[in-house]
Amino acid sequence: MRRMIESRQWVPAVRRTYARFLALVAAVTLYASTALATPVGYMSWDVSIPGSTGAFDIVNLTGPNMLAPDFPISTTVSLSSLSLTVHFVGGGTLVFGSSYFTLSIDGISFNGGDIPIGGANPLPTDATLTGLFSPLFISLDGGGTETILPNFSASIAFAENGLEDGSFALIEATPSTTPAPEPETLPLLLIGIGALALARRTRQRKT
Repeated sequence: MRRMIESRQWVPAVRRTYARFLALVAAVTLYASTALATPVGYMSWDVSIPGSTGAFDIVNLTGPNMLAPDFPISTTVSLSSLSLTVHFVGGGTLVFGSSYFTLSIDGISFNGGDIPIGGANPLPTDATLTGLFSPLFISLDGGGTETILPNFSASIAFAENGLEDGSFALIEATPSTTPAPEPETLPLLLIGIGALALARRTRQRKT
């Protein structure tokens, strides 16, 4: 029991399994292909004691916790005004405020309070975390900079029979301006625009 209590004091990332790591890498890779947001960290459902309690933890992978290239924010981004909405098997809903979370040992991640899941207590089916970022002007690994929107929302996908240990959702920072096309996509964009223009001219000639 002592070892279990001590383990809750460390950054939740220490408890990730290899399967969760692969899933996280896959999710970040999918994000990278869209180039619409920058990963800040993730929220996960962690079973503290099987059949008894679990908690929603937040891992902040910015600043000293940066894991480039997948989590490339070198500025320490703080999360505040946290609100967590949790739905449970059977239709129940609970909303937790910032007081549900306590700072982790790294000073920027958060440990969630225990939620009973044993006996008549139902499992959570999904969860949505909202909050604010600060600062909004951030530096990226490699020397780039970006201005982000203050609000964020991260949702763990619905699981009808209850979330499995390690279920997670990426927390992402959205740029305050629309990013320019990446160099490798720009030629494709120009080709597409040219093809549309040619098709329009051909259609006009026929009419």
